[in-house]
Amino acid sequence: MTSKNKRFRVINYLDIAPLIDCMLLLLIFFLLTSSFIQQDQGFKVNLPKAAFASNVENNSLTIYLNSSGQTFLNGKKSTYKNLKATFLSTQKDVVIKADKKVRLDQVTKIMDLAQSCKIQNLSIATINE
Repeated sequence: MTSKNKRFRVINYLDIAPLIDCMLLLLIFFLLTSSFIQQDQGFKVNLPKAAFASNVENNSLTIYLNSSGQTFLNGKKSTYKNLKATFLSTQKDVVIKADKKVRLDQVTKIMDLAQSCKIQNLSIATINE
């Protein structure tokens, strides 16, 4: 027979192993579902400095001019003919990100091209001093 006075020992601790498993699964889930945006798509452009600068919306066309004089439109190599066709087919804002060693003549050609295609907002990217 068993005695009724037998006391059961109650364990008063919290097992944290399942909590650690849940946190690890949440961390992996958020890492896999998050998206990382790369701003300049790997182009090395040394922008000129300016005292006054403002932010431009992200839904604009971005033209890169690197120090060797190559022109890129939204990450793809482009020519003036391609730029003109793109400017005529869309009315988005245009941002020129030109290296500070690029000749002013190249930047001016793109600005004239954008103005002749009736682009309303044209910006030149700089960095704050």
